[in-house]
Amino acid sequence: MTTIINLDNYLLLNTDNLTSIKIDIDISQEALDIFLSKRFPNLTTLICCDVKWLSSLPELPVLTKLECNRCPILRSISVLPNLTKLRCSYCTGLTEIPVLPRLTFLDCSGCIRLTYIPELPNLKTLSCNNCDGLTSISRLPNLNNLYCDRCEHLTIITKLPGLTYLDCNWCTRLLEISELPVLNSLNCIKCNGLSQLQVFPNLTELNCGECDGLTSIPRLPNLNMLHCSGCVGLTSMPDLPKLTALACCRCVRLVSLPILPNINMLFCDECSGLTNIPSLPNLHRLDCTGCSMLESIPVLPHLEYIKYSTGIVTPHTIPLRFLKSIDTETLTKALQYNPNNINSVFSCNAISSDTLNNTLDTLLYTLLEYLEYADSDTTSRLEELCYKNNISFPILVKPASRQIKN
Repeated sequence: MTTIINLDNYLLLNTDNLTSIKIDIDISQEALDIFLSKRFPNLTTLICCDVKWLSSLPELPVLTKLECNRCPILRSISVLPNLTKLRCSYCTGLTEIPVLPRLTFLDCSGCIRLTYIPELPNLKTLSCNNCDGLTSISRLPNLNNLYCDRCEHLTIITKLPGLTYLDCNWCTRLLEISELPVLNSLNCIKCNGLSQLQVFPNLTELNCGECDGLTSIPRLPNLNMLHCSGCVGLTSMPDLPKLTALACCRCVRLVSLPILPNINMLFCDECSGLTNIPSLPNLHRLDCTGCSMLESIPVLPHLEYIKYSTGIVTPHTIPLRFLKSIDTETLTKALQYNPNNINSVFSCNAISSDTLNNTLDTLLYTLLEYLEYADSDTTSRLEELCYKNNISFPILVKPASRQIKN
């Protein structure tokens, strides 16, 4: 149970029995000095956030958890040999973190006067977002998670052999992220100083959007998700055999994509230099709006959603069910391009039974020319239309060798 310390009780409390206390934000400097001059032999948790007069802390030999966020005149924290968790975010006067041998969690975000993080051998998680004075982060051998967004003077991240998760978004002067052998997830949005990335063999998620200086993505054998939208210097993409989702919007210098056998989502809108999309057998979702150089789309047998620019992509290369409008010429070319399109005709928003009834002399006869590729449901519906309109329905034995399989 946490005891709340305020002006009414600070002189009456028996500090020998306290294990967890929270100092009220309205306590005066005088009251704070008197209270902190006492001894706390059993105190393990101290919460003293938003205490504007707090400038120092007493020796607390068994303290394991300290929260002192937003204490503006706190200059330093004493050595606390048993401390495992420290939150001191936005202590704008804090100039250093002491060596704390048992510390596993540190949040010092917004401590703008901090210039370095000391060697903390057991630290697992570090959050130092908005620490403008930091220039490097290293010497943390057991660190697993690092959050250092918007550290504007950070230039290098190195010597973190156990790191699995890294957020370093908007570190605009970051020049290098050294080898991180077990890294799983990397977010480095708007790190304009980065010109290349290391090969991270265990990386599964990469978000490097709007890194203007980045010209290539390394081959990352285990990458599942890649977000590189807005990387205007990116000219090529490597083979990424395990990639399932790719967002490369506004990569204006990107000309082509490799074959990505496992990808199911591709968002490449506004890639004005992209000239082709390869065959992607497992693709389910595609957005290629604004790809002004893209003329055609390959057969994508499992596509469930597509967004494209009318007048840019040749209509007959769009799966029939996604067409926004249809005419005889487009239908003919679509069936020539992929005869299996006949099985999408009744799910196409641009084609309805009324459309077929009104254009039987064109659309319906075109469809009947490709009857051998129709499945049983499509065949039945076409036969019904012919019957209603007194059109002879052809009797056809389909040659098995001419069937196209999705």
